Amino acid sequence: MAIGLASVLIKFAYVRYEMSYDRYYPNSERIFRLVSETNKNSSTENSVMQPEPLSYTLKTKSPERKQI
Repeated sequence: MAIGLASVLIKFAYVRYEMSYDRYYPNSERIFRLVSETNKNSSTENSVMQPEPLSYTLKTKSPERKQI
């Protein structure tokens, strides 16, 4: 029972930490992460690396954004 309780507490602490990430920024609910999805050989790869022109395009062509 002690092992079960300890594992639940550890999972709760982990989830709480993950949910609080970036919450100290003002307007933290407006922070987004861009993820690219690539299909190769019938498998899907996700990447957070974006090409440099994408940043310029978002800055100039997206009037709804506040700051990048």
